[in-house]
Amino acid sequence: MAITSTPLTSGLPQNVLLATSNVAVTTMYLCNKGAVTVTANIFLTPATGNVYGQNIIYSNLAIASNDTYVIERERVLLSPGDAITANIGPD
Repeated sequence: MAITSTPLTSGLPQNVLLATSNVAVTTMYLCNKGAVTVTANIFLTPATGNVYGQNIIYSNLAIASNDTYVIERERVLLSPGDAITANIGPD
């Protein structure tokens, strides 16, 4: 099991996980340690390109101050070069 942590920023989505081999993602935690509610966007980005708008899987997910959103029902299989990308703010 690999554990990674990436602070999200506004602007273009950034890599949260870039697959270097076949990877199965079973759980993601989105934590808001700030004082105000933020919105998060999560994308599945294929190795063939960055088509953010067409690959969004969570759009404008509101996370309250000092709260955590857990994604654990979905199973995502990534091939080498595929990525999970994310940002905060409007999608």
